[in-house]
Amino acid sequence: MITFGFSLEDPHEVNQAKLLVRSLETHFLIGTEAQILFFTPTHHSIDVKGMERYHRTCDVPFVARTLPFAYKVYAAAALEALVEGPLIWMDVGSVILQPFTIPSTPEILINPVDIRNIGDLYPRPRSAFWSLLKGYFDLPHPEAPVITRVTREEIYSYFNMGMIILNQNRHCFALATQALDELLKQESIHQLIDTSSRHAIFLHQAVVTCAILKCYPTSSRGTLPVGLNYPLHLQEKIASPLRLPQLVSIRYEDYFETHEIPLPWQPLFGDLLNNSRTI
Repeated sequence: MITFGFSLEDPHEVNQAKLLVRSLETHFLIGTEAQILFFTPTHHSIDVKGMERYHRTCDVPFVARTLPFAYKVYAAAALEALVEGPLIWMDVGSVILQPFTIPSTPEILINPVDIRNIGDLYPRPRSAFWSLLKGYFDLPHPEAPVITRVTREEIYSYFNMGMIILNQNRHCFALATQALDELLKQESIHQLIDTSSRHAIFLHQAVVTCAILKCYPTSSRGTLPVGLNYPLHLQEKIASPLRLPQLVSIRYEDYFETHEIPLPWQPLFGDLLNNSRTI
């Protein structure tokens, strides 16, 4: 059985969670071929009425609570501890648009980041931020580069956490939470993230990247099938965007605040997003 997992921390994400659950229930036989488990932090009270059967809580250490999006890593680790696999970790701002079959290999399927952001260009020397993380994880040299999915830049390995498929559970999220626990007690990391909001925002994803590099050798990693985890919110920046029928799952973020919902998607989206117009 496939397990789909995600997390939410903000009450404003509840409608997103309901839309994601609705899309999963629409395209998969929940309870037979798939299950859903989503997590909220124990220190937050969030009304998840109508989704209680899928709901779990997870602890987020006090030291990590002010770090943007760190709760996602602790939630993913909680899911990982409950399920041996296969499992699919998703961002709450995602929608499944059509059913799909998970490739049985490789062990992990994950895409590079869409935009470089805090990634280091290849083959330039590593930044102080990434050097600190690489030293903590004792990652080997040299590294293979990846190409960002939207801006098409060559950077050192840096993965997107919007969707991760694990066919083989090597508990990389548990390793990532352990790293966050220890790194956030060090002055060196605070000197970096306190002076850079971008490093603070993306620290969780960088740590997960390092944990994946540590747990999964290159030969066991692959990219997601075409159409999965499509960044709809970056549509205007994509040189060759996919057509609607090619999209299998999307991340939309603020896209529908300024764009109308395509007519074929209206039955699925319903009234769960603020913008319910159709085109």
